[in-house]
Amino acid sequence: MKNINFLNRKLIFSIFLLQLAFNSAYAQWSTDPSENNVICNAALDQRYPLIISDGSGGAIITWTIDRRYTNTDENIYAQRINSTGFVQWIANGATICDASRNQNSTAIASDGSGGAIITWADFRDINQLYQIYAQKINSAGLVQWTGNGVKICNKTDGQFEPAIASDDSGGAIITWKDFRDGGAQANMYIQKIDSAGNFKWAENGIAICTAPGIKSNITIMSDGFGGAIITWQDGRLGADFSNIYTLKMDSAGILPWTPAVVILSDSKHAIFPTMTSDGSGGALYTWMDLRNGVGHHIYTQKVDSIGDVKWQLNGVAICTAAYTRNYPTIVSDGSGGAIITWEDFREGNSFTDIYAQKIDSIGAVQWTANGVAICTATADQNNPTIVSDGSGGAIITWRDQRNYPGDIYAQRIDSTGTVQWPENGIAISTAANNQYLPQIVSNGSGGAVITWGDRRNGSSDDIYAQKVNVNGSLGDVTGIREEQSTRANFGLRNYPNPVKEKTIIGFEISKAQMVSLKVYDLFGKEISTLINEKKPIGKHEIEFDASKINPGIYLYKLHAGSFVITKKMILIK
Repeated sequence: MKNINFLNRKLIFSIFLLQLAFNSAYAQWSTDPSENNVICNAALDQRYPLIISDGSGGAIITWTIDRRYTNTDENIYAQRINSTGFVQWIANGATICDASRNQNSTAIASDGSGGAIITWADFRDINQLYQIYAQKINSAGLVQWTGNGVKICNKTDGQFEPAIASDDSGGAIITWKDFRDGGAQANMYIQKIDSAGNFKWAENGIAICTAPGIKSNITIMSDGFGGAIITWQDGRLGADFSNIYTLKMDSAGILPWTPAVVILSDSKHAIFPTMTSDGSGGALYTWMDLRNGVGHHIYTQKVDSIGDVKWQLNGVAICTAAYTRNYPTIVSDGSGGAIITWEDFREGNSFTDIYAQKIDSIGAVQWTANGVAICTATADQNNPTIVSDGSGGAIITWRDQRNYPGDIYAQRIDSTGTVQWPENGIAISTAANNQYLPQIVSNGSGGAVITWGDRRNGSSDDIYAQKVNVNGSLGDVTGIREEQSTRANFGLRNYPNPVKEKTIIGFEISKAQMVSLKVYDLFGKEISTLINEKKPIGKHEIEFDASKINPGIYLYKLHAGSFVITKKMILIK
């Protein structure tokens, strides 16, 4: 008996090693919106993910709050997931900064080589206010600069809310709000750091805006020539006004747009400016404002590479429909124009929907007046984000409460304004409890990688991700490998697993249809056909007798109509 037990344990261990090799060789994205891919599920809370492309079809994800050690201290972590859905770095993320006390307000930019540069506000020194730090991590998940990050600014008066853009040479340009000059409101400063972690501009940064008033919602992007373009919400005209300004900083630390360009002036409460490249060293901007006095409307403007405003004074109207709208975001259409999306209250002040509009390179809106409906499902759809599909259209993702409390959905819209996936979008994540604040990046093949904050375990927040393909399918389904359904109600499982002699295989189908259920070995050889007939709607079970086959890993595949699912079972003796 002792020898048998030893052999059995040895077999189980061998199968375990084989399974690890199998998983590594066939590591893949989930195809089931109720499962998805774990980025971080460490203890306590991880919240508010940010995402960039890794340049190879995958993504690098960081998050602004990580409390895995204590609910009172927040640290910085990051994870890379490759094009096949396999996480590349240490489980639950590589450490970017685990200094004492709080690190938060994270921002991220690509290093151009499969890694990233991450910046944050840091409170590690209890005798000082927040200061700005940064760290570089390479494609292998190894930090490149001083442990726990390089201090970007030594001033002790408090620096907050950093934003970051690539310098297109392996380094980054970082801007932030800074209280060094005294007064009740912060000014704006900027610094460039090269790929080795050396500062390229004046010590402690260059002042780029010292006008009075509140500066907020600061965003930055590369200008494509080693410099950066910055835009922000500006209160210099007093409490009754909030306008939009922009400027450019070139690669040498010189401001070619001087003074800052006014995108919108003398308008009440213009907020949430965002921008995208025009492809020629300039930018396209969008924002919402109250110029009409009844609800926020959406506008856009273009500034060329030399700082000239190109379209009509105070911007082109994108949406002036009834009621109000929130949080516009923008992406280039690849032809000098842009696609803009937002959450919209036009059906009344009870629930929000998602709309989008395209504007061409000369400032003419291209689609239905006031925008094309992306999702008008019941309850709220909010927090939309957008990425190019590489063909003149876009993929839009959002938080969706049609099945309360919140799921993640997405829709693709082509260059003509026609939605490409099912009405009201496809489910990206329908896991239990709440999913929120999705972020999106292109996968380089017409699809996207989406990440979000997730509370499916019920007790804390985690980070998950999902790949969606250009045709709206989830994950990678190629060859014989373990697969999941693209529909949450189309399930396949077996029990017990591991299997000694017999196992029950169960599945559920949403309509009467032809069903085929077969068992294969890892080389694709068919072992047994269990079902090949029409089955009614509902749940079904069948027994599989494995007593006469050798121990190892086997796959069982279910075909039902046009849907295919493959799962894995382990046979031991």
